[in-house]
Amino acid sequence: MAQPASSATSELHTTTVPAFPPVDYKQEVRFAVVMYGGVSLAIYINGIAQEMLRWVRSTARSADPNVALLPNNPCTSASGESELSLSGTERVYRKLSHILAANRTGKSSADLLALANQNLSDNETIRTRFVVDILSGTSAGGINGIFLGKALANGQDISGLENLWIKEGDVRTLINDKRSLEGPVILQDPPASLLSSQRMYFELLKAFDSMENTRATSTPFVDELDLFVTTTDLSGVTLPIRLSDGVVYERRHRNVLRFLYSDKAVSPETRNDFEAKFNPFLAYAARCTSAFPAAFEPMCLCDTDAILKGYLPYANNENCRSDSSDWQRFYKDYLNPAGVNTVKFPKRPFADGGYLDNKPFTYATETVARRQADLLITRKLIYIEPSPEHPEEQPDLDGKPDAIDNVSAALLSLPRYETIREDLQRVREHNRLVERVNSILKGVDRDKDSAETPRKMESFTDDEWSNLDLATVVDKKGIGYVAYHRLDIHSVSDDLAKLVTRVAGFDEESDHFMIIRSLVGEWRAKVMTKKLRASGH
Repeated sequence: MAQPASSATSELHTTTVPAFPPVDYKQEVRFAVVMYGGVSLAIYINGIAQEMLRWVRSTARSADPNVALLPNNPCTSASGESELSLSGTERVYRKLSHILAANRTGKSSADLLALANQNLSDNETIRTRFVVDILSGTSAGGINGIFLGKALANGQDISGLENLWIKEGDVRTLINDKRSLEGPVILQDPPASLLSSQRMYFELLKAFDSMENTRATSTPFVDELDLFVTTTDLSGVTLPIRLSDGVVYERRHRNVLRFLYSDKAVSPETRNDFEAKFNPFLAYAARCTSAFPAAFEPMCLCDTDAILKGYLPYANNENCRSDSSDWQRFYKDYLNPAGVNTVKFPKRPFADGGYLDNKPFTYATETVARRQADLLITRKLIYIEPSPEHPEEQPDLDGKPDAIDNVSAALLSLPRYETIREDLQRVREHNRLVERVNSILKGVDRDKDSAETPRKMESFTDDEWSNLDLATVVDKKGIGYVAYHRLDIHSVSDDLAKLVTRVAGFDEESDHFMIIRSLVGEWRAKVMTKKLRASGH
C-alpha cells in the first residue's frame, strides 16, 4: 500500500540589521578644556571628563568612517567589528547635534522646539560634530586629562578610571605601610611620604593598560589633539635666552609635558603619543603632576624602572626603561641643557604642577589660535574649577597685616594665587577680531553683489572727502576700496560704544559694554543699509 506523499514547509528567518546613522559633517563645536588642580575633588573632575567623552562619542565616527555609532544595542558593524552603542546622555547629546544642524539651516524657534520634543530616527544623518581637541590639566585635573586624551585619540573608554579613584583613592589602601604592598611595590623604611608613591604609579599604569581592551572603534574620536600636563622641576633646568647683543641664562622650574595626536588627514605627520607603548610614560606624567606635597614624594623617571622590572607585561621590555629613546620626544628642552654638572632628565625630581601653574590656561588659549578648520566652527573654552572662589563675597584687608600674616602671605598664599583674567581677556579680543573680520567680509560680499561694473579710481580733495558717505565711495572708488573703510567704521563703532559706556558710568569690562556695543553695531548696520538702498546699491 502506497504511503501518502508527505509535504513540508520551511520558514526563512531573517535578521533585521539596524541602519547606522550616516555622517555628513557641516559644522563642528570644538571644546578647549582646562582642568584645575584639586586632589580632594579628583572624582568630581573625573565625572566631568567621563561626560565630555560621552559628548564626543555621541557624534563621532564608528569603525566605518562613513557612519556614526549605533544608538541601539551593541552589534556588529559592516566592517565586522563589534560596535558599542550610545547610552544615557549620549543620546541626548546626539539630539542636540540635530537641533544645532537644524538651527544652521534657519529653522524657527518653534520648529527647533518641536524637534527637541519629537523622537528622532536612529539613522538620522549626523551633521554637527562635537570635538574636544585641546586639553590642559594640573594635578588631579592633569590625571583626568591624560586618561581623557588617551580615550579620545584611540577610541577607547575610561570607565576604569572611576574604579581607580573609588578603589585606590581610599587612604587605607594608599597609606605607605604594609597594606599598600602589591606586585612590584616594596616597603619603604623609613617611608618617604604619607602615601605610597610606588603604588600610585603602579595603579595608574595598570589603569592605562586596561584601556587597551576597551576600544570602541578603530576610528579615533578626534582628528587632532593637544594635551598639556604641568609639573614642577624642583632642580630647575638652565636654558638660554638670546638677546640682540648676547645670550643670558635663566633657571626654569615650571615645566609642561605635551602629548600629541594628529591624523594624516589634518597633519603631514601622523603621531599618536597615546599608543600602548607610551603607557609607562603616561603613568609617569600622571604621577608627576599629582605629586601633592607631603602626600606623595616627588617623582623621578628612573623611579619607574623598579616597578616595570617587576611587572610582567614590561619585565622583559628593555625599551620602556627610563633611559629609553622613545621618551625623549617629551623632554627635548632637557637633552642639551646649559650649565655645569647638569642632571639628566631621568634623575630629575618633579613635583605637583600646582606649585607654579595650577590654572594652565595659556597653553590652551595659544593652541586655539593655531587651529585651522575646513568646516564652520564654533569654539568653546571650558575650565573646570573644583572649588570656585568668590572674592566678591570676601571683605578686603583692613589695615596693615601683622608680621606673621605678612610672612605667611609672602611665602604661602600670594605666590600660589593665580588669575585667569589676562588669558580670558586674550580670548575676548580674539573673538572680537573674528567678529569684525566676518562682518567686514560679509559687507564686501554685499558690495560685490551690488556693484554693476568696476569703476575708475577717482581722487578727491579734503573738502570733498568730508561730504562723502559710504554709498558714494562705493560708487566713485569701486568695491575694493571699501573694505579698508569698513574696518575703520567698525573701529569707530567700538570707540563710540566705549564712550557711551563711560558717560553712562559703566565699566568697560562689564556686560553693559557688550550690550551697548551690540546696540551701536545694529544702529550702524541699519544706517549703512538705508544709505546704500537710497543710493541704489
